[in-house]
Amino acid sequence: MAKQNLIAAMDIGGGKITAVAAAADQQKNIVKIVAGKEFPCEGLEGGIVCDIRETTATIIEAVTYLEETAQADITALYLALRGEHIESFTSKGTFNIARVDKEITPEDIEHAITAAKSIPIKNNTEILSIVPQGFYIDRQPVKNPEGMEASSLDVYVHITTGLTATFNNLN
Repeated sequence: MAKQNLIAAMDIGGGKITAVAAAADQQKNIVKIVAGKEFPCEGLEGGIVCDIRETTATIIEAVTYLEETAQADITALYLALRGEHIESFTSKGTFNIARVDKEITPEDIEHAITAAKSIPIKNNTEILSIVPQGFYIDRQPVKNPEGMEASSLDVYVHITTGLTATFNNLN
């Protein structure tokens, strides 16, 4: 198939899978939809796999459709998931800058994010995404703390979790 960078996505819903593929047009600075279709799937109920064979067959059908219609290989796929097993919340992480120079580095930011995600979660749950929402240096809000001086760095992150078994079944 042709060498074309595709952005592909699937919405795993209740009783259906919606698939779409798009290609970036660098010259026009736009993203163009090149394929899209909705596929009924009796193997899904409320975004949860209830028949793995049916769901697998539908996902294969959707990917094949996208590749054939777009005439390009799908090498990466974004998934939109739903269901009662998805939870999200905000967490705060703090990292004290103990160095003499006090200049905040990318590593310091990562340490603060790691502290924010070091929270107890249920045994059968995994973290899906962690998105920084805001930074504070010495309790003052900043957009990007890198390169600034401070004694402490706080970060608020939005964490999304879901049931491990659900994701394993989708894999």
